[in-house]
Order: sequence, then structure tokens, then C-alpha cells
Amino acid sequence: MTIHPKVKEKAKDYASNVYLAMEWRIIATLLTFLSAYIVSGNIIVSTKIASVEVLIKIIAHAIWLKHRVRKHKKDIHGVK
Repeated sequence: MTIHPKVKEKAKDYASNVYLAMEWRIIATLLTFLSAYIVSGNIIVSTKIASVEVLIKIIAHAIWLKHRVRKHKKDIHGVK
């Protein structure tokens, strides 16, 4: 079975987007950690702040994604 070239390309784009999103999430969390360390001067406090930031953003993203999927389904079926 062969995969259509457009499907392959979309899968490659998706994988690339996931990689870039993860890469950015790591960079952003390190920046949060560094900022917290500069302000507090305490590694433990900085780690806690960065951890809370990651958890809040994961939860917020899950809620946002659920909303987008629900909205997309409504748009497809013409429900307002």
C-alpha cells in the first residue's frame, strides 16, 4: 500500500510542528526558570514556578483544544 504524497507531506509537516512546539515549550520554560531565579535567587523556588507554569499551560492548552474541536464540529454540521 502506498501513501499519497500529500498525506505524507501533511504528516511530515505535523511532525515538524510538534517538534517545534516541544522545542519552544522547553525554551519558554527555561526562560521562566531563569527569570524566577533572577528575581528569587533560589533554585527550588524557581523550579516550583517553572513547574507550575508548565502545568497551567498544559491544562490551558487542553481546554483550548477541546473548545476548538467542539467549535469545529459545530461549524462542520452548521450548528450555531
